[in-house]
Amino acid sequence: MSLSLSRDMEETHRDILTMCALTEELVGAAVDGLGGAAHDLASELKAADKRVDWYDVQVEERCLRVLALHAPVAEDLRRVVSVLRIAKELERVADLGVHIAERADHAAAAVRAAREAGESNPVGLGDLPALKRVRQAARVALDMLRRSIDAYVDLDPAKARKVCVDDDIVDGLNRETLNEVTDLMRENPAAVEAAVGLFSVSRHIERIADHATNIAKDAIYLVEGQIVRHSKRFPDRRAGETAEERFGPVDVDVPHPKPDLVGVS
Repeated sequence: MSLSLSRDMEETHRDILTMCALTEELVGAAVDGLGGAAHDLASELKAADKRVDWYDVQVEERCLRVLALHAPVAEDLRRVVSVLRIAKELERVADLGVHIAERADHAAAAVRAAREAGESNPVGLGDLPALKRVRQAARVALDMLRRSIDAYVDLDPAKARKVCVDDDIVDGLNRETLNEVTDLMRENPAAVEAAVGLFSVSRHIERIADHATNIAKDAIYLVEGQIVRHSKRFPDRRAGETAEERFGPVDVDVPHPKPDLVGVS
């Protein structure tokens, strides 16, 4: 690796670590706001999300510059591809953190409005027993995110595979939350709005765990050059196997753009 290429990749490496730290802090603050008297929490976190978006663009620009100026191959090329993917995953996690904060704001506002309307004990997120499980899922998902970045930094595919396994934990907690809030809505119609909001938060956290898993898989690709995305669905896939070989010809009429003939005589 040339000195200039090494310097460019070191800069993108630092950007990824900064993005991860910002994203962890953002999601943590959003989860902490659940069940409280949150007020404009989402507005506060959108400023942090904007910074994550900036880093996302900065990483992409640097990676494109590396591709244009250095034409990397082998492990250097895999690192560029992995960094691009990881930045996108972190940017989406930050977006989910903002969505969680929006749910916290909405739930707190609904409780305040109900009290102003004369209700003595409106049901909020903090009144739902399932909130404890959702917080547990958030802790697991954020731990997965940290460990996936560690696997990338340490070039440790074994550590990355452990992250992938833990995705099942968050999936299980999400299913348990769905079952609990569904039963609650049947038993207590007054809790429907809060229950729907909590399940939405649970789904966002489940998606955060999915993004952490994707980062871990990118770490595996970086070290081993092996694409393991969707490996559970296609365990017998052969390297280089085409979609047509697997599924047959595409039976749709795919439109193709027509060449611009303006000015052609």
